[in-house]
Amino acid sequence: MAVLVFVFVFVYFMFVCFACDFAVAVAYFATTADYMLITCTATITHCRYDHATRIPMVVRGPGIAPGPNAVLGTNVDYAPTWLAMAGIPTPATMDGRSFLTQLIPASAEAELPASTRAQLQADRAALAVKPWRTEQFHQYYNQGGPSPWHPGNCPQTPNSFRPCEGWAPGSSSNPEQAPGDLSQPRFPYDQHLKATIRPLDDYSNTYIGLHSLDPSIGSGHYKYGEFQYACSAEQILSRDCFSAIDMYQLFDLATDPYELRNVYNSTPQAIKDALSSKLRVYYPCAGASCP
Repeated sequence: MAVLVFVFVFVYFMFVCFACDFAVAVAYFATTADYMLITCTATITHCRYDHATRIPMVVRGPGIAPGPNAVLGTNVDYAPTWLAMAGIPTPATMDGRSFLTQLIPASAEAELPASTRAQLQADRAALAVKPWRTEQFHQYYNQGGPSPWHPGNCPQTPNSFRPCEGWAPGSSSNPEQAPGDLSQPRFPYDQHLKATIRPLDDYSNTYIGLHSLDPSIGSGHYKYGEFQYACSAEQILSRDCFSAIDMYQLFDLATDPYELRNVYNSTPQAIKDALSSKLRVYYPCAGASCP
């Protein structure tokens, strides 16, 4: 039996001109992480697994050698990189950093326009004081229902769906409903919505975490996460959540690349403390204070 799986991928395509020199351009192709259909029992990308968090990207331009290049970057690095290509330094208010230093070797700098080359050299010199990071930081606040920070916990009544912050279309707490009640996609503003009893995700899927490639910590390759089931809006805005952790998650990717075994309880305390300390540097940081 043939099974057709439709994967929705948003593709970004951009030409960025170096210092307005239209004879020299760099092309970027990047995607969002597509929906994880029929994987990890999930159809969403709100998890911390590699196939949800790793973003494919193809870059072509002057000074960039062909072939794979494993840059440990994140979404916040896009804007600083585009600015660096125009010869503009990263504003202190931005969390990210230009990853041109990771793509273009010093031996290829001569291929770049003068303003781009000058900014790249400045960023490369800064690496002596602030080396490129050895971690990726992840954070996510659930979209399921009911939202733990909604007033009154967003109570629902049978046969009536009340739109609430944090609720996803097709979510309901009505115990009389059964899976399959919602045959077609609908939206929360429809007060007569018949929904499935499974939300998009639930309140427990709120976390901060790291993908660590620090060779000084244990095996040198970990995925570490801390989950706190209830964070108020005030805590989220002030970055003061995750003080009462409900669950820890730790994968040793050196021995478990598919993230199948949570080894938090069996991992030496020194490794867990090192990962937790690094995570606490990333979570409250802002702008130039971020690694």
